[in-house]
Amino acid sequence: MALNMLHGLYSIGAMTGPLVAAVILTSHAGWRAIFFGSSLVWFTYTIIIVFTKFPAPSAKRREHGKPSLKSAAMLLSPTLLMLFLVSFLYNGTATSLVSWINTYLDTVDFPLLLGASMVSIFYLGLALGRFACGILSERIGYAKVILICAVGSLVFYPMAIYFSHPFLIATGVFFAGLFFSGLHPTGMALASRHFPAYSGTIASLLSVAMAVGAMSVPWLTGFTADYAGFKAGFGISVALLAVLVVIAFWLLKAEKPDSVNASI
Repeated sequence: MALNMLHGLYSIGAMTGPLVAAVILTSHAGWRAIFFGSSLVWFTYTIIIVFTKFPAPSAKRREHGKPSLKSAAMLLSPTLLMLFLVSFLYNGTATSLVSWINTYLDTVDFPLLLGASMVSIFYLGLALGRFACGILSERIGYAKVILICAVGSLVFYPMAIYFSHPFLIATGVFFAGLFFSGLHPTGMALASRHFPAYSGTIASLLSVAMAVGAMSVPWLTGFTADYAGFKAGFGISVALLAVLVVIAFWLLKAEKPDSVNASI
């Protein structure tokens, strides 16, 4: 639950940040004010962190932090590999949608105001979904939440691209964000449950998966769009989401019954 809640707060920031930037730009304060304000926020945060006391890691955790054959074997675990792919596919397809949706809508004469709001609509769904998944994952189990989110993403992602009515496109974007919300944080929680002694390593690995996805899939979408149009480019993400559903079914089948019961 904690990971979903933290990512929910991230989503609120990702939703409100562009809106605040838009307000600053319309107030004629200049674009430099956005970066000055961001720098001021981070400087204040740094000062707070410097004077914040954090609990020291326990001796047991420090011992587990040392490299070992067991930690090397963990990297070859099929479950961890599948969860790596979950984070990769989630962030790759989600970043493609957020990065290219406005450019795509410009090409189809979409209403300017609604088109400019698509990123905030996406992150609104993401924020609400992460708070909901934080509660739901403790009730039905992590693997089921991942499967529900994967199927929902596959259903609503095409609506944002292949429908023409503004309301249907906005609905697709919102619900795509809503169902994307539980994939990465719930996958990280599931990985930490399987390998509790290596939660730091797992967080780093899944963050790498997200970075690689955000770097490669949007580029491939844009490259394909240059030659075959945006609908073909976004079709790559739809195909990847179909793969994600297969992986989610595998995770549900592989999850131990006692792991599900422990989370209820």
